[in-house]
Amino acid sequence: MKTFVAFDIESTGFEPVKNRMVELSAVKFTLDGEVLGEFDELMDPGIPIPEGASKVNKIYDEDVRGKPDSGQILEKFTEFLDDDSILIAHNSEFDCLFIGSEYQLNKLPLPANEIWDSLTLSRRFVRNIMNHKMETLVHHFGFRADGFHRALVDSYHVMNLFLRLLSDGHSVQDLEEYASRRTFDQSKELFAVQLPLNLMSLKKSIAKAAPLQFEYEEEPGEKVQLEVTAHCLFRGEKHQFLSATRKDGEFPESFRLDRLSKPKLLPSISS
Repeated sequence: MKTFVAFDIESTGFEPVKNRMVELSAVKFTLDGEVLGEFDELMDPGIPIPEGASKVNKIYDEDVRGKPDSGQILEKFTEFLDDDSILIAHNSEFDCLFIGSEYQLNKLPLPANEIWDSLTLSRRFVRNIMNHKMETLVHHFGFRADGFHRALVDSYHVMNLFLRLLSDGHSVQDLEEYASRRTFDQSKELFAVQLPLNLMSLKKSIAKAAPLQFEYEEEPGEKVQLEVTAHCLFRGEKHQFLSATRKDGEFPESFRLDRLSKPKLLPSISS
């Protein structure tokens, strides 16, 4: 029996790695609409949740304090998925990159499941609608609306949209053709950072878990010397970054590589 998994996330922002997941939810179902299981988990992102994100998803720091980290939740999520389940998300590239980056940050194997995009399916098959946002689609089709911008509720919206397209006469093969299929492997692109020779010590710092010192231009023309613990290198939409925690800092920050100079490995405390 073929199973499908509609899923959604909530996060601290829109940029993977720089921002982190706070909620991951999913609904496993069959083509005849039978719900086989739910997955619904909050997690501690390890960084503060910005006020703007909390205004949207109603998830606050106190809601995730003491919750498992994303690695523990993703291990459970992998167990929830069947190996051949097809995953579905609305604007799936965002979810794919975000979840995939979290798997890699936790050094966990990426699930091989194919991911379909209900947004591209809506744009292909739903006519006479103002836009293809999930809220608009829910009201257009008259789905039960228990709210938006919480991951489990939105997962059910994705499932209902997919089943509605099937009931409107579109075959699974039709949907597959226009589903903008992708996998979590796409998220590997986020960590494909090419360093110039003068910054190669960043990789050594990460590999050896050695403290790192560098100059950083926090404001135009204003450089400061920082000492950090480096975590990883990653790519944003326009720039490349080092994720690192300042000495005596509490949370990781993202430092633009084009503003970073004179990196130097420091002796580790244990050496």
